[in-house]
Amino acid sequence: MAGLEKSWSLVSGRWCYVFGAQFTILLGVYAITHIWIALLAPPLFTFWGAIVFAIPATLAAPILASLITVIYMSLRVEKDGINAPMLAVELGEEEDVTESEMVESTEPVVLVTEEIV
Repeated sequence: MAGLEKSWSLVSGRWCYVFGAQFTILLGVYAITHIWIALLAPPLFTFWGAIVFAIPATLAAPILASLITVIYMSLRVEKDGINAPMLAVELGEEEDVTESEMVESTEPVVLVTEEIV
């Protein structure tokens, strides 16, 4: 129940932003999926039709998940005033951060700390 209350408090006053961003991405996925199917035009009730239909949706799922994460972090920064040290403590990566470091830090939030090769 606490998660729903937190979500409600983060989104309150920003419904248009959250809905608009998600709706725009979903509309784009819908359009790309139907253009993709119209161009390839396989019979949809076959094995290959199912594969062709699933490709755009499979590619769009990580984009939608990323969008939701960016919206969440944006709302956290705006509403909670979260910064990099606060996020590190919340994620359990750092334990010896003082209260003054959390308040005074202007360091940008970096979610990926490992180098991708």
